[in-house]
Amino acid sequence: MKKHLIIIGAGLCGLSSAYLLQDHFDITIVEARNRIGGRIFGIEGHDLGPSWIWPHHHHILALIQSLQIQIFPQYENGKSLYEHTKGIEHFIQPRDERYRIRGGVSKLITSLYNRVDATVILNQPVETITFQDKRLRVHTCSHVIDADYIISTLPPRLMLQDITFSPALAQNIQTHLSSLSTWMGHSAKCVITFEKNFWRESGLSGFAFSHLGPLIEMHDASTDQSSALFGFCHATNTPSFAGDLQKQLIRLLGKDIQYPIDIHTIDWKKQRFTSTTKDHIATSAHSDYGYDFSIYDGRMLFSGSESSHIAGGYMEGALYAALSAAKKVQNSTI
Repeated sequence: MKKHLIIIGAGLCGLSSAYLLQDHFDITIVEARNRIGGRIFGIEGHDLGPSWIWPHHHHILALIQSLQIQIFPQYENGKSLYEHTKGIEHFIQPRDERYRIRGGVSKLITSLYNRVDATVILNQPVETITFQDKRLRVHTCSHVIDADYIISTLPPRLMLQDITFSPALAQNIQTHLSSLSTWMGHSAKCVITFEKNFWRESGLSGFAFSHLGPLIEMHDASTDQSSALFGFCHATNTPSFAGDLQKQLIRLLGKDIQYPIDIHTIDWKKQRFTSTTKDHIATSAHSDYGYDFSIYDGRMLFSGSESSHIAGGYMEGALYAALSAAKKVQNSTI
């Protein structure tokens, strides 16, 4: 009889962990949101979470290949723009070889989910984890589930904020996890779709960064089916956002630009199961991600993208973390 493993979080790390361990454990994935994917989220094939994969991200490239998913290079041809208080400068951005997934990163999540043999329970934020008599018990808002092992893939600050542990976590673990920001937990992302990618016809790459906003950074986000730009922005729920965005696009791309077909936005700061108040202010440098904690006689492991010492915060980091956690659980002799 297989031992029971609970994985907390149905994002890339959680689903990958289940995929790696499904032949060895009876798995339940508990997800607080009403959907799978975690910080991977898209609308109509456009990514509102992570988008890019780099050539040195070997694990995610291998997964993409095994799932028979296609990738294509990020469009970077043409001039880029720098907007500041004195005007707009044109420059040639050094090429950064990176790729996007045809159909969006959500296609990766869906393909992985379809290959996972596990019970997935949505809308169930974990509230309490207890360890007594060598047995783990997970309390959600409406379920009580016993397990032999647990892997938590939540961002560390979110886990500390939302879950009560009994016995309590050691102070050194709490201190370290609390110091690690949630990757992109401060960001808001915007995708603007058009009839055609007219900026390319004007010799522009679609890349720009600005001190004026509302977009502080912008890139070409076109797909086979849609012409689009995406950008990171300040608050997106102000009454003037759409008008301010249109004014900025005119400044950057010219007065004869097309009017957007649609504007999709997500403010990750306001996503209840992504970001904490500590994450709302951007850090001045990339957090020193990576940790290797287990508790309760090694029966519960802390994983997730922020736990990876390699590519921490990125999708590649999520896969490193899944591989590491899967190896430890599978090799356990408890």
